[in-house]
Amino acid sequence: MTSLEEFIDSYDMEVLASQLQGDSIQSSIISLKQQDVELTRQLQVCNHLSSFYQLFNNLTFDENPSVLQTQHLVESFNKLTYQRHRLDEFLAKHGVDSSKLLIVQDISQQTEAKKQQLTNQLMECLKLYIKIEDSKIEFHSAVDGVSFHKFCSLDDSLNSRRFHRVFEDWLKEHVNQGLSYFQNTLTVSNAEQSFINVIESLESFVRFINDFEEANTSKSFNLKHYTSKTLYDILKPYMLHPEIVFDLLQSKICNIENKTMSRLIELNRLLVTTDWVKNLSDIDIWLDDLVSQWLDTSVESLIEELKYLSQKILTNQSWTETIQEVNKLEAGKWQVERRSSTKNPQMTSTKNTETEWDNWDDGWDSESVNDKRSIDARSIRSKRNSWGDNWDRLSKKDSWSDNGWNDGWNEEFSDNDNDVTETRSNIRADEPEMRTSNTQSHTLRSSVSEQFLQVIKQKFFDPVSKVSSMDIDPDVKDEINDLRSSKSIVIINSIVMLFDSFLTPRYTTPILVYQDLSYLINQIDPQKNSLGDNFLSNLIDSESDFLFQSALQYNDLFVDNDDSSDRLIELASQFQLDFQKKASQFYEKFYYNSNNFTVNETLNITLILTILDQFLQSLSDLILERESIGDEESKILANVLIITLQSLLPSKYHGTTDPLAVKIPQTIKHYHKIQSIAFMFQSSMKVILDEFYEGSLYDMETNELIRLIKALFIDSEMRSATINEIVDVRTTD
Repeated sequence: MTSLEEFIDSYDMEVLASQLQGDSIQSSIISLKQQDVELTRQLQVCNHLSSFYQLFNNLTFDENPSVLQTQHLVESFNKLTYQRHRLDEFLAKHGVDSSKLLIVQDISQQTEAKKQQLTNQLMECLKLYIKIEDSKIEFHSAVDGVSFHKFCSLDDSLNSRRFHRVFEDWLKEHVNQGLSYFQNTLTVSNAEQSFINVIESLESFVRFINDFEEANTSKSFNLKHYTSKTLYDILKPYMLHPEIVFDLLQSKICNIENKTMSRLIELNRLLVTTDWVKNLSDIDIWLDDLVSQWLDTSVESLIEELKYLSQKILTNQSWTETIQEVNKLEAGKWQVERRSSTKNPQMTSTKNTETEWDNWDDGWDSESVNDKRSIDARSIRSKRNSWGDNWDRLSKKDSWSDNGWNDGWNEEFSDNDNDVTETRSNIRADEPEMRTSNTQSHTLRSSVSEQFLQVIKQKFFDPVSKVSSMDIDPDVKDEINDLRSSKSIVIINSIVMLFDSFLTPRYTTPILVYQDLSYLINQIDPQKNSLGDNFLSNLIDSESDFLFQSALQYNDLFVDNDDSSDRLIELASQFQLDFQKKASQFYEKFYYNSNNFTVNETLNITLILTILDQFLQSLSDLILERESIGDEESKILANVLIITLQSLLPSKYHGTTDPLAVKIPQTIKHYHKIQSIAFMFQSSMKVILDEFYEGSLYDMETNELIRLIKALFIDSEMRSATINEIVDVRTTD
């Protein structure tokens, strides 16, 4: 028997059958357990997917969501994100690549779509915190019970770079838009309500930033939030620079009323208590700063409007129609009409260029203008014509000579030939009596001046008066009045320059200009009355220069030259004709027109005498600069000077001796000096010396006598002795 057979014979078949049956059952149990594990795994996946779809269903978006709804949506989305992470971990644990499963891919796409929707909804909710309406802008620290800094933290869970970028761009744009809205787009018909809206908007803005900064310093607030950090960086400059509040209020200061003052005070207290404004505890000081800033802007705007008004009206062809109503007042005495036939060469053209306007800035910056001005004929030859130079003349602080204008101002002029009282050669323009009486009873004779006054009243004095009338500290009121005075000088200077450039040529006589200009200045600031007299100073320079231009046009007559006698005679003839025309034009404006002359007769006569004296002084200075004068030339010059003096004597009353023609030789110093020069041109040295001893050359200075003798008698042996004799006599006296 083989060993196998022995093994089979010895093996218990029942035991063997039992073992085989046990193995089969164990195998079935293992199989069932494996099936149970797989089913459990599938059930877990289904549970994950069920949670996903339930969360998806909860993420529903309204067209106009509230902040509270959005907060709940963010919480649901956070749960959705958490479930997705759990599913990925579960599949990875069992060796499954979730990215390859179609159902998981679908879940990812839907999650991103929901994230996009939620991002857009967060952006819409931002607009609930910073809201712009038609009349105001509102900053809200909390909406639906959700503070702004808490709302900013909602984006952390989204972890969206796009949201961060979009939020930052939107926030910068919206905050800047909100701030600029105060200054640029606040247009409400009711000015008072508009100002209240500004105050309320500022209050909300200040509280908004205060709350945000307070949250930033609290332990519960994490500045590491990207959105929070972005907002803080944007708003921090405004927290560190509270002057932005001043700028926002500046454009509205003129609309403040007493009943809105309490709102402004309340805002000021808020700023002080929250350290927006340092070391300020009273609204009056703040208001003073606001008024000062507003006045600067107001004055610049006003002057621009005056310039525009000048151009608009004075370029109008129908000038006569423009002032027709004004001329009806005191008809015949105060006629104002456009000059049509005679043009005054020295008047500034009404056509201005951009360059002319550019030079106005010098006038605006000045804070003072002279009350008095010396008359210097030598300055005529170097007279300045630009706007800047014009302004320098206005602001020069020279003084009038001791032989002032008092006598000329108050003197009565007589038509009686035998009753001609002496008038001094200078005029004093600061005598108050005549000016005061004129300005108080004066009615403006130019419609342009009327409109000037109306614009100044509406644009400057009404708002300033409103601020001054508020219930504020008296000391601050005094400061505001000082501000008004300092700004009024800028307005006055600008009006003077506008008159000089535009208005003067439209009047038939400068006295009318002076009357209107003085009245305007008196209305703006009575303490600056004397500034109107600068017009007279400029007028004297301008008119004397107008006459002196004839001499400069024929310069070879009066300066050293090598021209022949025939040439000089020709020039002399041309000069005499030209000068006679200019003298006639001069008297036409100041004297011959009785309507114009009677406006202010005394002042008119005094101006005529002063202008002529300044012209003759310039002429004598020009001649006395000569170094040599030949015999023939001296005779020609003597004749020229004699005819020049004759041309300066008016003949207003035909057939009778004009009283002004008598007055001129008696009262004008340089008229007699020109006579003395003409006499010396025609006389020998002996005759000159005899006249000197007779006292006829009293008006000639010693150095002038010496200079003229040297020029006339170059080769004379008696020249040195005569000069020494004159010096000895003058020194002894």
